[in-house]
Amino acid sequence: MDNEITKIPTRLVVGGHMLEVRRVDSLFDFCLGEVSVVEGEILIADKCGRDRLQGESSKRVTFFHELVHAILYVMGEKELEGNERFVCAFSSLLKSALESMEYESTDKPKED
Repeated sequence: MDNEITKIPTRLVVGGHMLEVRRVDSLFDFCLGEVSVVEGEILIADKCGRDRLQGESSKRVTFFHELVHAILYVMGEKELEGNERFVCAFSSLLKSALESMEYESTDKPKED
């Protein structure tokens, strides 16, 4: 599916907090992404570890995962925000739903 949802944005606002989305070479350990609402950034790693490349599909999953963390943080849902099992499941379902959305055409045929 090719729509705007399949792209990773460069910035977005969550609850009044501007978040810059930056791609970095790698993060600590085998971390694929990281978010800091306080610092205003979501980091997406190009590599997992030292040399394993993260594919574009995996980067989109990582983006949605970090976005869910940010949303829960802003909502004050500390317990859910720290629950990796919940965040993984919710972000995966959210990504799938958004990427599979279909729209009716808004183009009306011209009448003669």
